[in-house]
Amino acid sequence: MKRLSKKFKDKSAIIFFGGVSVIEKNYDLSKLKELGTDFKIIAEVKSITPKLIQKGFIPDFCFMPFSEKAKTNLMHQIFIQALSVGFNLSSLLKKEYQIEWNNFRKNFSDFAEINNVIYPYKRFKVKKDVVLDNSPLDLIRKYDQISLIVESVNFQEQINVKKIKLKNPVYKFIFSKSVEKAARNTQVFNSSDSYNSAIIALFQAIEHMGFKSIYLLGLDMSILGQMEFSPIYLFKSMRHFDVFHKNCRSTYSGAYPLGWKYASKLLMNYIFSILKDRQFNIENYRKAMSLFLHHAFGLEGKYLRTKKEFKEFGNLVEDYKIYNITNDYNYSKKIAGLESIDYQDFLKIAKL
Repeated sequence: MKRLSKKFKDKSAIIFFGGVSVIEKNYDLSKLKELGTDFKIIAEVKSITPKLIQKGFIPDFCFMPFSEKAKTNLMHQIFIQALSVGFNLSSLLKKEYQIEWNNFRKNFSDFAEINNVIYPYKRFKVKKDVVLDNSPLDLIRKYDQISLIVESVNFQEQINVKKIKLKNPVYKFIFSKSVEKAARNTQVFNSSDSYNSAIIALFQAIEHMGFKSIYLLGLDMSILGQMEFSPIYLFKSMRHFDVFHKNCRSTYSGAYPLGWKYASKLLMNYIFSILKDRQFNIENYRKAMSLFLHHAFGLEGKYLRTKKEFKEFGNLVEDYKIYNITNDYNYSKKIAGLESIDYQDFLKIAKL
């Protein structure tokens, strides 16, 4: 990664996130093939899908700080989420995806293994030597002009480069919490326990590479990406997706808001504990109310990401010259303080 230090100080970066708005708003991504040398395209790993490649959108870099995410597209991920809590998706999916689901369940032990029995969102993982069809990793290895930016320790743990025949150039960094494991001259980025730890690392990489300006594309800030594997296309309707979401909330992350029912249960348990012990502690009260508000009202809106993620992202971008390429879309929301331009205006800026 150190080889990339300030290498692109006269260039701009397009960071692609693969939000479903790109499809729904019918962005003509094929035009980006005509970008000149003044731009470099960096794709968040999950955004690399067959439809993206079919449009001739081949990124210069793929950013994958957590390399396990390259092993599954969003369809695979949703299937694993359901299996993690024993939830059957059959009646909720469109017919063509019911076949995918049944085959996935039938062959699951061939390509996945237990990772962590305690936490649903970590229960299973794809085996180190396995590459699932149409996963980002499957597509990346077919286009060895895509350079990878990876966290060194995680990459080594998750990816068997020789076994899967991965020939792409690899630029490595290491998180500061693992610095004792770093090879000599490895670039170190600050680690974070934030919701946006991957994004924080991404912006450190962008700053290190020296880009003069940054354009974000497909950043919907929702749980409905990535591209053609969005729940919008997998499920019979959004009502059917709601059933999945309600039953599988615990599989999104360790801090994902678990909804009003769970929040109410937490609050009632706290009230009963006060009545039982006949003691009131202001710090315990604050903690209980904070948890209640997080789980009951922690999402920025329906299908959107958490309020904390929005706030952290807004604080993060203050120090950079960033433009969010976006058009109004039902299942997306703009980030406060981030300048927005529509796709057609960006094409004019890029002289396309």
